[in-house]
Amino acid sequence: MSLDKLFKELGGLVRWLQQAGEEGLEIDRKGELGSAAQDIAKGMYDLHLRVGTLAGHSTDNRGGQPLTPGRPVVLEPPFDLFDEPREVVIIIQLPGVAASDVRLEAQGKELILNAGVGERQFARRIPLSLAADLDRASISFTNGVLEIRLPKPDAQ
Repeated sequence: MSLDKLFKELGGLVRWLQQAGEEGLEIDRKGELGSAAQDIAKGMYDLHLRVGTLAGHSTDNRGGQPLTPGRPVVLEPPFDLFDEPREVVIIIQLPGVAASDVRLEAQGKELILNAGVGERQFARRIPLSLAADLDRASISFTNGVLEIRLPKPDAQ
């Protein structure tokens, strides 16, 4: 590829990002990688990308309200999920949040997280391969990193 063509492609990408910032753009994809029939570990992914300006058409995830300056925005924190033989391990990054401001709830095969106060708020629904039992879970929170270990039902 020539440098001229490379710069034209990059220019197109910059124009697309500028338009997305002005008009608002939201991408939300969830799914699984691999299958139980294969000899590889099955993984899950959850990608959420929101591009926009405070004055644009973007909305927060609390009912589609327009983003406005001074109003807290609820963010979806990144997380890692490991399906180990005896437990499911979930690691969630919550920068700037105190342990006392973390709330977890289990609803069937879904873990619901709400964390933070004031301007720094996080919310996330995490799909699981098993019913979450928070009474049996091991939960730790250190330096803004929440670690949840959910034992599998057949693991003693």
